[in-house]
Amino acid sequence: MVSTLSRVLAAFFAAFSINAHSEPSFEPIDPTKMVLKNTRALDDNTEYQLYTHPVGEPGSNKYVRPDAPPNAPFKTALIVPRDPPDDASLRVSVYFDGFTTNAKRFPTPDFVSPGYAVIKTHHGHYPNLKAYASKSGVKPYDWGGFAKGDSNGWRFGSGFVKLSEIMPSAIDWDAGLRLEGKSWGGTTAILQSLLIKGPAVQSAVTIVNSNIPNTLFVRKDTTPGDNIDQNGMYYMDPSAVQYAWDDPTNVITGDIIANADKLKGVYYAVFGNSQDQVTKFDLEFFTLFCEAKKIACMGAWRGGDHNFPDTGLVESRDRSSSVGLPAFMSSPYGPSGPFSGPDSDSRLDKILPVFTNSTANFFSSTPGKPGFVRGHYNLGLEWNSSTQPTPTANKLTLPIRYRKHTGFGTGSRYAWGEERGPDKNKANWIPDQPDSATFDLTLRRTGDFSLPLGKEVCYTLPAQGKNPKQSGSATVTVADEITITALTLDTSTTYSDFELNAKTSSCME
Repeated sequence: MVSTLSRVLAAFFAAFSINAHSEPSFEPIDPTKMVLKNTRALDDNTEYQLYTHPVGEPGSNKYVRPDAPPNAPFKTALIVPRDPPDDASLRVSVYFDGFTTNAKRFPTPDFVSPGYAVIKTHHGHYPNLKAYASKSGVKPYDWGGFAKGDSNGWRFGSGFVKLSEIMPSAIDWDAGLRLEGKSWGGTTAILQSLLIKGPAVQSAVTIVNSNIPNTLFVRKDTTPGDNIDQNGMYYMDPSAVQYAWDDPTNVITGDIIANADKLKGVYYAVFGNSQDQVTKFDLEFFTLFCEAKKIACMGAWRGGDHNFPDTGLVESRDRSSSVGLPAFMSSPYGPSGPFSGPDSDSRLDKILPVFTNSTANFFSSTPGKPGFVRGHYNLGLEWNSSTQPTPTANKLTLPIRYRKHTGFGTGSRYAWGEERGPDKNKANWIPDQPDSATFDLTLRRTGDFSLPLGKEVCYTLPAQGKNPKQSGSATVTVADEITITALTLDTSTTYSDFELNAKTSSCME
């Protein structure tokens, strides 16, 4: 049986003849010309492989940083299992961060989990954290966006293709492609979910797991008088953007809000700090992107600065000075990592639910009101991927539930990266979640249960808790997705089977 993602390679190579932008013009990177230069064992289970790729005539390499020596190739490193399984059980994970391809500098926690391969990319244009500051002193790096044309996107895409070439029988293709990172790498993961090359590889992205990122790097400030920085940190400084990205006119191409239609199959887990002074954690990511564009997301934010969040997290039992929000970047990686529940997952061969308008969210984009300093989005809303029946032409079933979270704690006050004791402002505290949640549910990747424009369906959510049976009809207004509004679930550890049926005559029993 041909998997959903097994067609990626042909489409990827076909994309080499396509230039995403008229200027500047670069030849895309061809993974078939990547040369293995170095291999060594990192431990008993993992191996480091360094690949190089010559691009252009001598002295004209357009894919390496400006201070590279003549004829320097770009580099892509793979961390792979030394003895990969031959049973299609290997799930591919691409890891982005800001370090160069040096095996000694890999963040080791990302490679201890069995069953994962990690593509480590040389970060192209501005990997030197002490260089390339703008005239105002800002050091924008490249944030994984447009540096040297589409260099980053081609690197990451070609690295994935190289991985599929060396161990095709071991890859679980339907697991898709996970982009993950922290800080600079978290920003890159968000950006590259849109920019990664080629089109088939981009469409294979299933999960973005991003910790303390700059959430809306290219967001313009539409309301500059509200004291909310909607720009991210660097769009305000044109010279910084010019240093970061070769062609600032490409900014709109990297705007995830403007291009949200390309990201409908991606699930985003985004975790950050509202007082971050290094990367700007714009809360509008959740309202203008996740909510308004109906993108699958879960997230949370704490008080504190970039590397000084509210202490304790879920490990602390002292709630007087900590905040008990979940750590979505937990290890080992797997379905329980970037989701609210342990049974949820985002795969190319599974239904993708999108929760919006949840009454269990704790969120506000207004300073001083509850949720601005600390909050959460779609926490407690879960689905069971493992027991999800395969959709048929006439019926779709998705097990869903709501589990309330309590005992978050007060959190700490922070100033200039230092903890200043418990936060006594109750407006900044996180209350317990409510006993029930009302939400809208959008379904995508529905398999054989097709959703052409104009199709009518019947929906049913059985009686649960204090809620009677909920049922009715809905019409497909956007092809390949359906939205059911105002569903309600009481908190429970048991899943309820939400069901769609093709409408024949009437949805009434």
